[in-house]
Amino acid sequence: PSIADRIATFKSFFHETFFHRFYVMRFVLCSLIALGGSSFVFNLFYQQELGLEYDQIGKMNGLVGTVSLISTFGVTVLVSILIDRWHPFRIYIYNIFFMLLATALPWKYLFGTLPAVVYIQVAVGAAIAGCVLGTLAGIAGMPMEMTTFPKSRFGQFCAAQALLRSSCTTIMGIGVGVVFDLLKIWTPNNPTFIYRFVPIWQFAWTIPAAILAYFLYREWGKLGGYENFAPPATWEPSG
Repeated sequence: PSIADRIATFKSFFHETFFHRFYVMRFVLCSLIALGGSSFVFNLFYQQELGLEYDQIGKMNGLVGTVSLISTFGVTVLVSILIDRWHPFRIYIYNIFFMLLATALPWKYLFGTLPAVVYIQVAVGAAIAGCVLGTLAGIAGMPMEMTTFPKSRFGQFCAAQALLRSSCTTIMGIGVGVVFDLLKIWTPNNPTFIYRFVPIWQFAWTIPAAILAYFLYREWGKLGGYENFAPPATWEPSG
């Protein structure tokens, strides 16, 4: 194909994938969630700042992973039934609001530190408590994509979402390090204290994500919602 054809294809790609606010909101929401997770590259330093040794961190992560795996197998059948009843898009939206609550809890570590053993117990308990919700969100993810993106352009829309999400996280992966360096100004006597903001960073990005999720849910309802949703498509005669 000629350069003109490539440019035309490029324009068509962006026109089709970003023409409707429902899709734009979907892409931005996905990016906001990914931005929140960009701080967890410092998760090891965060756990060390809370008083855990390497040995404790390794054992805790192994225990949490094992508990999560066993629990997930136990609840998969149940949550699969719930997803079919509630619709995967609803599960996706509800999960964001629960995520907002979960990411608000680590604020307590800005004011104090739990004993290492207690912290590990809390982490294991949280893994068990979050198992149902995490499994719901994990299993609902792909069905949610398939029910909200146009089937005739599914790969194209997934690519557009991944393009925006990856670009944002690449930029903010650097930005989070800059922000943490700036935070050292407020803690000159304890430079590693800044790592307590690792989950706070996620909480900060989850706030706009939850607000956007509310408006996205309303838009989904306007487009037919649970019973009659049909992905908008300008290239189809029916729209």
